[in-house]
Amino acid sequence: MSTKMIIEEYIQTLSQKEQSCYYTLKTLIEHVYPHVKVVLFAKQPYFYLVEHEHINFHRRPSIMMAFFRDHVNIFTTANQVFRKILPMYKFTEKHTLQLYFDQKIQEEELKELFRQSLIIGHETMNG
Repeated sequence: MSTKMIIEEYIQTLSQKEQSCYYTLKTLIEHVYPHVKVVLFAKQPYFYLVEHEHINFHRRPSIMMAFFRDHVNIFTTANQVFRKILPMYKFTEKHTLQLYFDQKIQEEELKELFRQSLIIGHETMNG
């Protein structure tokens, strides 16, 4: 395999729980933005809108996921605003959302988080 892995190859490296979580979250994102693009960035799934391709990866409104044994870290530009809306989930000091695989998925709240994360206006909130 080449050093440049594609998203489909990456997904195959995930455990069954990680894959299930990935597809659940991807479905929620696609429900809000049917034409969302997903690529690997820093070896992690990275979602963004085509109309924002002209914006640097680090400043672009986006959603990035990092998978671990028992949870996924979700990095979005709107996490800070959603701490109070998603109290059932853990947020780190730097506003990273940590969703554990055994937790119930709060679909409507997460869809709104994802909707807000991919619009211009929240891109300066990460940090």
